[in-house]
Amino acid sequence: MIPSIPKGRQYAQGPSRCLKAGFSLVMTLMLMILLSVIVVGLLSLSSIALRTSAQTEAIGVARANAKLAVQLAIGELQTQAGIDTRITARAELSGGSCNEYRI
Repeated sequence: MIPSIPKGRQYAQGPSRCLKAGFSLVMTLMLMILLSVIVVGLLSLSSIALRTSAQTEAIGVARANAKLAVQLAIGELQTQAGIDTRITARAELSGGSCNEYRI
């Protein structure tokens, strides 16, 4: 006696239909994985850009503070020196003894 092939749902639709459904599932999963990788890449890129912009802003603030400090120092020197016709120089140029403090 020859065993009979059971007629289930997969054979009623035909084997090619079952293979096509499996292929669609695999392709859908592959596309979801690809999209996930792209999303993770874009998120990491945006976080790097955010860090870079924060660092650039901090550098700009530091430069602005340094420029302000130089302007304040020049203003203080001009206040201490008096009118603009006076000349300031180091004490060693006058030929007298001076106490140097070296670091």
